[in-house]
Amino acid sequence: MALSISSSERSVFVYALAALVFMGLALVNNSKPDTSYEFQRKDDRFWLRKVFGHAPGTQNIIMIGDSRLYRGLSPAAFEAALPGTKALNYGFSSGGHNPVIFADVDRMLTTDRGKPRAVILAITPHSLTPRTQANEHYLSYRRRHGESAEATPFSDYFRPLDSKRMRKIITGNLNIPTSDEISEYHDDGWLQTDWVKHDPAYALSSYQELFTNNTVSQSIIDDVYRQTKIWRNQGIIVIGYRPPTTSSMLALETAKSGFDESAFRAGFTKAGGLWVEPGPGYKSYDGSHLTPESAKKLSDLLAKTLVRALPGHTN
Repeated sequence: MALSISSSERSVFVYALAALVFMGLALVNNSKPDTSYEFQRKDDRFWLRKVFGHAPGTQNIIMIGDSRLYRGLSPAAFEAALPGTKALNYGFSSGGHNPVIFADVDRMLTTDRGKPRAVILAITPHSLTPRTQANEHYLSYRRRHGESAEATPFSDYFRPLDSKRMRKIITGNLNIPTSDEISEYHDDGWLQTDWVKHDPAYALSSYQELFTNNTVSQSIIDDVYRQTKIWRNQGIIVIGYRPPTTSSMLALETAKSGFDESAFRAGFTKAGGLWVEPGPGYKSYDGSHLTPESAKKLSDLLAKTLVRALPGHTN
């Protein structure tokens, strides 16, 4: 007597078989590290959290600038110097100083005048040029409103299926790429970065053409002065500094960017800002950005400067 199989039982069998096939493909796909995918996931979470992860009025200290800021300043040093405060590194690649970023600062900064409130401006020549005003890196994440910045077990485990990659895994021909960069993502916006082998001349070539038809703009500088006055009138401390870098990079920027640091410092202090000279003794891993040790040294210096600048503090 022949066994009959109902249509519902056939459906269950088909779905079960499909699930087993899918699980098998997933196991093969995930059996070897995929450093590029894992890096991108971690990187995306970091930037999405920076852009969307901070509610209005929750921050006491906000830092703005470009990559020399987000790789070179640790908010933890400010929170340690001022217990009970929250600090955020709000820097972006090729980040400019402009009304779009200023508006985000106003949104996230606490309005409680009884608590410390400060804005830290990392002033690099590049951050004052026209091209940085496009906020390309910042907007590439701002447009992704609604995406979750948090990891899930499934997002970490199930990577996108890649037939070429799976074929290489099966045949044993998959090479796992390695990186000379050592990065640690902090929830406060600091991207702690170092290289296994330092190359202080590496970044110079990319900066050779960076200021071609893109020199420092006086109108952008005037916007910084104007915003500094506004913040100071609201009782917010505004600290500015030029991130330390190599002597070769400083010489290149002086020759090509059109930035007059002494003139900027004069206008900034006239607007009510507090200008800080970091001094010597910092190291760069790539000729532009600070090593973690130097970033922590600079962070401690600026945090102590902020503490001294608070109303009621006595030296």
